Amino acid sequence: MNLVSNAIKYNKPNGSVVVSYEKQGNEMMRLGIRDTGHGIAEDDKDKLFKPFERFDASADSIGGAGIGLTITKQLIELMNGTIGCENTLGEGSFFYIDMQLFDRTSLPIKTEEESSSIKTALPENNNKKKILYVEDIPANVELVRQILSDREEIRLLTASSALTGIELAKSDNINGYSYAGDGRFDSF
Repeated sequence: MNLVSNAIKYNKPNGSVVVSYEKQGNEMMRLGIRDTGHGIAEDDKDKLFKPFERFDASADSIGGAGIGLTITKQLIELMNGTIGCENTLGEGSFFYIDMQLFDRTSLPIKTEEESSSIKTALPENNNKKKILYVEDIPANVELVRQILSDREEIRLLTASSALTGIELAKSDNINGYSYAGDGRFDSF
């Protein structure tokens, strides 16, 4: 989400963002995000994944603290993946994530019948997976909300600041509610 969000935020007016994937020869998969933005100067590439580095000319008018790429890189590396960037100044950037492919046949497969009987056996809101999404850009929150809206087994919790997110994560009173970022909880 961070890479797609950045591709949109740092793009040119009427630009485009293309998300792609490609199997690599060494049992790896590459997820790529290409934009038609301004690109990144060669001198700035070494700052890309450092916290609080915002070097785009329009960075002052774009929200965010400059830690998204740092966190994204750490998460990808924790999953034994790598992240990189190729770009042409003035033409755009191509960020990519390389991750190891796994054989899906080794995973247990549930049939539709099994899935529905499990759903009805569980009380509503119990055993749902919770996702806490900390984001200060309402459009990004709405995008994630829409992406997850069909996933009945997931409960999305949102916060608009890191401190609020930490408090929400610590809270025992979050069942069925999401933090709206303005001091109130919204049910969903």
